[in-house]
Formats: sequence, C-alpha cells, structure tokens
Amino acid sequence: MDLMQRKSILYNLVKPQKNEVVINRSIIIRSDGTRMDAFDYFLGRKGLEYGRTPCELDSIYLALCDKSGTTKFDSQRMAGKNHEEIEVCRSMALQHVFDDVVTTSGQEGLLLKDLASPYFLGAPSRNQGYWWKIKPDYDASGTAADIDLLIIGGFWSDGFDKRGLLSAIMLGCLDPEHPYGDEEGNEAKYMAVSKCNFAKFVEKTLLEETGFQRATDDTPMQMGKWFESEDIPDYYSQICYQRNPDGDKEGWKPPKKDRPEVFIKPEDSFVVTVNASEYMTSKSSQTGFILRFPRITKYRGKTSDDPKRHDSIENWSQMKTVFDEQEESRQDAVLMGSQAQTKPQTSRFLTARQLQMSGREKKARNSRKQTNEVKQFSIPEAGARLSSVLEGFVFSVQPGNYCLENDDYAKAQAERDGWAAEAAAVTSQKDVIKFIQSHGGTCQLAVHRGTDFLLGGTITATSHGEHGP
Repeated sequence: MDLMQRKSILYNLVKPQKNEVVINRSIIIRSDGTRMDAFDYFLGRKGLEYGRTPCELDSIYLALCDKSGTTKFDSQRMAGKNHEEIEVCRSMALQHVFDDVVTTSGQEGLLLKDLASPYFLGAPSRNQGYWWKIKPDYDASGTAADIDLLIIGGFWSDGFDKRGLLSAIMLGCLDPEHPYGDEEGNEAKYMAVSKCNFAKFVEKTLLEETGFQRATDDTPMQMGKWFESEDIPDYYSQICYQRNPDGDKEGWKPPKKDRPEVFIKPEDSFVVTVNASEYMTSKSSQTGFILRFPRITKYRGKTSDDPKRHDSIENWSQMKTVFDEQEESRQDAVLMGSQAQTKPQTSRFLTARQLQMSGREKKARNSRKQTNEVKQFSIPEAGARLSSVLEGFVFSVQPGNYCLENDDYAKAQAERDGWAAEAAAVTSQKDVIKFIQSHGGTCQLAVHRGTDFLLGGTITATSHGEHGP
C-alpha cells in the first residue's frame, strides 16, 4: 500500500475532534503541476474531475490498472504543456507553498512526502529518502546561518534514561564593549544568546574534553571543568537588553527555565558553529533576541580541523545588525501588501533536468549520505500444500520480523495444538508467505479492496497477528 492509498483511507475515516484529533494542514503538489488542499484532494470536496476524485486521477496504482481509464485524460490535463514544462510548474507550485508557509507565515519549514512511496513498518522507513525536511537554514538561505558561538552553560536532562547528563547548552556571544578584553588586561565578557539541544557528534566531544563523567553504580559523577553556582559567573557581561531595548548594566536576570544549571569558563569550553531559521525578539534573553530552532553544525574546538579561540566568536553588535536587517526586511514585506504575495518568478526547487544541467547532481550524489535501499521483493513460489484451511483468503504481508515471544496466549495455544515447532520456524516476511501458501491462502504485494488480511511485522519481534496500520 503506497502513501496515497493510506492517506485516502485516513482522510475518509478520521474526523477532526477539538483538543483530541487535529489534522495538520497539508498541500498536494499534483502531477499536472497544480496544487490543492489535502481535504479537497482526497475527499473531492470541490467536485470530481472527469468523473474522478483528484487523487484517483493522480494515482500510479490506478494508472497501472488496465481497466481504470484514468490515463486517457492525461493529454487534456497537460493543457498543451510537455513533461518538462509540467515539472517546472510543479517546482513553482512548491516554491509558492514554501513562500506562504515559511516566508510569510514564519513557520519552521516544510515536510515533504512522496505519495508514491511504499509504506512499511519500523525505524528504517525514516532513512529511505521518501520524506524530506526543508528549512531555510538547510539550504544556506536563512538569516541566521554559520554563527560561531561559545558554550557558556548547560542544563541537566529530565529524562530517566539520561538523568545525570547534560541535555542542552547555553550559547554565548561576546558583549559589545569587551569583545576582546580591554587595555587593563580584563578578560572578554560574554552574553547568553540562546539555549540549544546537544548535537550527537558534539555531546561526546564536549564531555570528553571537559572531563565530565556520568555517575555509575560504583563511581560518583565527575563534574570535570563544569561547576554549579548560585550567582551568574563574572565572565557573563553586566550589559543586558532584557529590560530595555537600549540596554542597561544591571546584569542578566533570567527566568528559572532559561538559567543554566551548570557553567563552564570560556577558556575551558569550545566554539561551535550554529545554524537557525531566524532571529526572534525575546524578553528573557540577555541579548534581547534568541535564535529560532538552533542546531549545531560544526565543532570548532582545539582538536578540530578548524579550531577557533573562545574570544574570536560573534559579538553582540554583529548579531544585532543581522537581526535589525531581518526585521526591516520583514516590515518591508508587510508594507508591500499584495505585492509581497505575487507569484514567485524563480524556484529554489530544481526539476531533474535543471539539476542535471546545473552540474550539481553529481556533487549532491557524492556528498549525500548513503541510505538503505528498498529491496525489490516478489512473491516466492508456493511449496508443498499441507492443507486448504486458508483457501479463498487473500493476504498482504509487510516486511519485518515475526515471532510468538510476546504473545503468551498464542504460545500456549501453539503448544496445546501441536504447531509450536512449525510457528518457531516462521520469522520473516517470506516465511509467513510460504506458510500461508502451504495452507491454501493467496498472497499479493499490493493492498486493495479484495485483500482480506494485512499482516505487518516490525524491526523488533512482533506477533503473527499484528496488523499494520
């Protein structure tokens, strides 16, 4: 069952319920280059097209069915455009959605899903390249990109599994008056900019370089170069824009949730490069603004390939300049009114041909992380027939692991009826299919109205009778 089939079922079955069931806004970029709200697309609320709902006309599954007749309207739907022109229309439609959601509405970004993608259970489905997150900083067009900041504090984890570990850090910039110290030899001062969750590749390095060790059953916690303090340390600047946009020198007074629980001196810490979607005004931040959705993209400590000193990072004045430019640009967009809502003339989303002609296809292929390929699968040949107990039933068996370990009732029944040994030999998708065939059942790859049972295994062991969603 592909994603389009699943979505069609869900939109017909699931009804929004206040404070209980919320259906996120979705826009469909159609095969003819137009865009449509998901409710209109799957439910045909704006009427049928050529006697079909929009999703039926776009369905690859129906297009492959000889008797469906959906492809005979393709020439009318293309309206004289060739396939490359249709792809350009799809690209521009996606750009329009991006501008509406991200640029105008200020949302974090887009989550793209391929409606022709297969559905299968388990964590590996996340690594197949069928879902894509698109954010401004991901394509280096965000206003808050490549910012070098220093780790100046940390926050304990609330989770049971990670208790006794740091889960987030406080990032700091240099203050406007003491970015590199002063003539009297005083050290540089820092201002708290934004809280940021750990990146996995930084977490281990940070703990190792700073001497932090989590407590074990035999040894107590080792704080290393980290320390707790009732007062904000003196390497934090007294300059603060929390209360007054013009700033004062009364120091930072953060609310409890924003105050670091542990601290680390600048000379004991290290620099990281951060990307974020944008700057945001904040009444709790020492700088008067914070970074929205910050994420660490690079480690720049002493052992890195590109180290940076703790007093050579961004200062408040530099960041404030970018923040002001962002706010001015946003205000201009509001003042322009309808002009800001005109259709985009170019798109950041390239068609396959545009990508090939740009010369970026090879580069993207070489730099892209290797993902697990979906293995092609076919129904194995039926073996010896043992019975006809499943004759007349049609099954669709999804990939995954199958066993009886988590089903005490089924295990007891298997032992009682004498089929426990046979069940123990069934562990994979092919095993289940062969078992069904040996007892007269029919297995098919696709799920359709004639399917009687949908069986779904997971990456971890599950019961034979577990049904996929």
